[in-house]
Amino acid sequence: MTTSVYKTIIFLISITLFSCRKSETKLETATIEIKLNGVNNTIEKLGTTKITKQERFSNYVSAENFDILTIISADEPNNEKINYSKRFAAVSKLPPNIKYRVLIYKVQGETELFVNKLDLISNVSTGETVTIDIVRGITYKWYTYSYNNTADLPNISENDLNNPIVPMGENKDFLYDQGEFTLTESGHHVINITFERKTSQIELDFDARGIFTDEIEDLNIELPATLLKTANFNLKENNISGALTNTSTITLTNENFYNIEESFTDRKGAALHTVATGTISNPTFTLKSLKIKLDDGLSRTYPETAISFSQNSQLAVGARAKAKVYLIESALTYAGVQWARANLYRKESGRNPYRFYHNNKQTNDPISYFSFRGHIPRKFASSEPSEQKDPCALIFPAYRWMQPSASNIGISQSKLSHEGGALTNILSTITDGVISDPTQGAISPNASLYIEYTPNPVSSDIYPITSRTLRFYFNGLHADIAVLEGLDNNGLVTLQLGNYGRAATFWTNEQGTNLLGLVQIGAWGYLGMRKTSILSFNPPSIVGTFAKGMSTANILNIGLLGSLNVIRSPLLNVRCVRNPDWTTLINNPSYNPVANYQ
Repeated sequence: MTTSVYKTIIFLISITLFSCRKSETKLETATIEIKLNGVNNTIEKLGTTKITKQERFSNYVSAENFDILTIISADEPNNEKINYSKRFAAVSKLPPNIKYRVLIYKVQGETELFVNKLDLISNVSTGETVTIDIVRGITYKWYTYSYNNTADLPNISENDLNNPIVPMGENKDFLYDQGEFTLTESGHHVINITFERKTSQIELDFDARGIFTDEIEDLNIELPATLLKTANFNLKENNISGALTNTSTITLTNENFYNIEESFTDRKGAALHTVATGTISNPTFTLKSLKIKLDDGLSRTYPETAISFSQNSQLAVGARAKAKVYLIESALTYAGVQWARANLYRKESGRNPYRFYHNNKQTNDPISYFSFRGHIPRKFASSEPSEQKDPCALIFPAYRWMQPSASNIGISQSKLSHEGGALTNILSTITDGVISDPTQGAISPNASLYIEYTPNPVSSDIYPITSRTLRFYFNGLHADIAVLEGLDNNGLVTLQLGNYGRAATFWTNEQGTNLLGLVQIGAWGYLGMRKTSILSFNPPSIVGTFAKGMSTANILNIGLLGSLNVIRSPLLNVRCVRNPDWTTLINNPSYNPVANYQ
């Protein structure tokens, strides 16, 4: 529990006390102090019966521009390292300038007569003095409420003060407390206010880390009129008065969102409030617009998209649910495999380091070349299997992506015996050899810098043309792995690219077993290139230009490097594919969307 010092708000209410005896009437005064403790957050979790923190209900939808994972959970996942103590302490103080109202009544038998109304502001002392005439021993009752915001409270007419029924507002955090006191002598009396929530709270957690941004620049969400409910509240009866009604359509804009994690703007939250209705069936809202900052400093704006939660949620009074929305970059499907739109890179510092380039293009960026089973660019992987990591699995959310298997890039057991060869042999075919049999579906236009599949662009205006097709750029590779002198003081390989502009390469996750008579164990990967097919040499007869994607144990001789306990291998790009088992993983109570990068 967080210990907080609450500022006491003191109002001097002069209470006139009459002592009635046979021969005298004695006038006395009393001071009333109002102490605002805050809001009680010790509440029921999601549901009319309590459920554990780990229980969650998920829904995954593939949209045109991104995939959407929605999760409704009872409380914060205890795996994420987020400090929610300030917001969800047992009793949290109100922020400054929150307006609230206190109504005071005198009890006469079964009747409560209005005495005074105080419109107050949290953390502000007005010094207001009110004189109340009472007879010693009379009981007073007080009622207080707030919308937990800085706006003025709606006025209560004089005719309604004796039976105060007030609106709970649309999407308002309606707070309430009540109590009573009896003055038997002059002196000092304290009214302690600890508000209770009378609505249910849905905290929206909108997470854009899966589309690789550091900044949500603009966010606009529309809530349908049927999602949230409102009603009137009877202050004296402490219950809802009359029927519940739908709110009007509510639009949340930038000013309604806060940063869930301090100093980070890639994850936004908003608190939604509804009068408890029992069951909320498959809540849905509309993402009207989303604008994010890209890794090249430009911006990308996504169009309107419906977002739904396929779960009937039970919300009791005061219950709090967490509605999480993860946006994940959509994939390109070729031959039944879902591929990333661009290569993987790793930011050298900061949050969410593993990302895809927003614009797929030719690049010799050193942070995009990885060793076999290595997760740090330009660094050889450990020879200990337990210390090896799949860099694709480290992308947020964890394990949604993985390195392709040999079968993903078309390697079958029938090909193992006749395709490929040692790395040096394959590289020689790039520079000197002739390829006459193009890989099915692969193209590489003349003067282009890539090999491409699915040539017809995917229908989306969000991504550049280079990211709408399965395109592998000729980024070359670092092939010289024989010398220790190539390592700098941090154990990173000094990049020396060969065949830049002539070859596209990336890893699979599979290691060979002494294939093709190689002494050293191989590893599977992809080599794409463009070659001219020659029908005859004398005289020369050029047939045309073809693209060839080679997926064999070819390229990749690997082995242990001296006494460093690392695997020496070439440095290639990494292109990820979707993990088909991920939807099972996310329903595991121990699943953490933030990977262990160490």
